[in-house]
Amino acid sequence: MNGSQLKWYDKTWLVVLLCIFFFPVGLYALWQNSSIRRGWKIVVTILIGFTFIGFMQDTEGTAPATPKTERVLSDREKISNQFNGMDNSHIKFEQLIKANMNDADSYEHVETSYISDKPNSIFVTTKFRGTNAFGAKVINQKSARFSYDGDLLEIIE
Repeated sequence: MNGSQLKWYDKTWLVVLLCIFFFPVGLYALWQNSSIRRGWKIVVTILIGFTFIGFMQDTEGTAPATPKTERVLSDREKISNQFNGMDNSHIKFEQLIKANMNDADSYEHVETSYISDKPNSIFVTTKFRGTNAFGAKVINQKSARFSYDGDLLEIIE
């Protein structure tokens, strides 16, 4: 047979291109091709299969978030929105502390930490400096529990 009478799947260059760019037709052409040895056909088929499986697994990894995942992200956002981005103080808790201080203008935030130890609530501890009734600067610490929505649930003494 000369080059013009070859069937389309007997053209090795075409089989290679089809295997790369359009593998279903490429695999058909590969197995119909009479000039490619059986060992190469098996190796190429296995490689294309592993590549296809790899692409399928990547697609599953980027699947849209499930409702539970969306809820967790939403809860994290609710929690982070309760804190000042500059000094990490809890905004509502700071206002509450200042409202109950002897001299609210003397309030200085030292540090704030929190943990999410119960469902739908966070336990916040704030350390602050302020002037007491005798005029001395003292460091104090208060703790409270807030909901994920920022509502005060309880003050812990």
